[in-house]
Amino acid sequence: MPQNFTSIEELRGKTIAVRDLGRPFTITLWLRTMGLEKDVKTTIVKDKEIGRWQQWKKVVSGECAACFVAPIYLPPALAAGLKIFTVPEVEIVSNFAQACPSSFASQNPALMKDYLKSVVHAIALLIYRREEALEIIAKEPMRLMGLSDIAELRRQVDSIAAMLQVKPYPTVEAIVNTNEIAAREYAGAVENPLALWDLHWLKELDDEGFIDELIKRFSDDSPRRRAPRRCNL
Repeated sequence: MPQNFTSIEELRGKTIAVRDLGRPFTITLWLRTMGLEKDVKTTIVKDKEIGRWQQWKKVVSGECAACFVAPIYLPPALAAGLKIFTVPEVEIVSNFAQACPSSFASQNPALMKDYLKSVVHAIALLIYRREEALEIIAKEPMRLMGLSDIAELRRQVDSIAAMLQVKPYPTVEAIVNTNEIAAREYAGAVENPLALWDLHWLKELDDEGFIDELIKRFSDDSPRRRAPRRCNL
């Protein structure tokens, strides 16, 4: 938001710039949580016309009063003179969700479990052994990300890791909200949202002690340091 704003309440009657990609209806859920859903207008600003996650340019120009920016893309908005308001977290299943056809999953149970082991292992590495994870990411992943500055790589990795949890169980509220997003954007809602989620592989790993043992092993000599999850407006 602009520097002259002192409260979220000042958004009433104003317009927010919304990114066209990445499930834009999520912004409506955030506004609902903030009590502003019916009092704030939204306008879609496409990435291709303004740049990836650069909807803040519409705030700088005065065309919009605010926009949401993912933490990983925040520095340019701050450098342009805008400021942050922290808003309540909205429970959704993030873009890091894992998906595949149910027919494939039912035919390859061992592969699915091994795959989930690798996902949980990677999350634990990012959270508890950040330096080791960065050594890996600083190779081919860093090249693919188009980065050359290790400090910027660390900032981006930290932004991503702050959103992760080693036991990635989605909450019921997150599943319901994600179903509403699908219904509004893709006409893809189902009568029972839980039917699309199969957590039994994760539950098996949890019950077997795999995740707790991984956490213990990784955290014994690397204290966990994570910033609280927050969204920036």
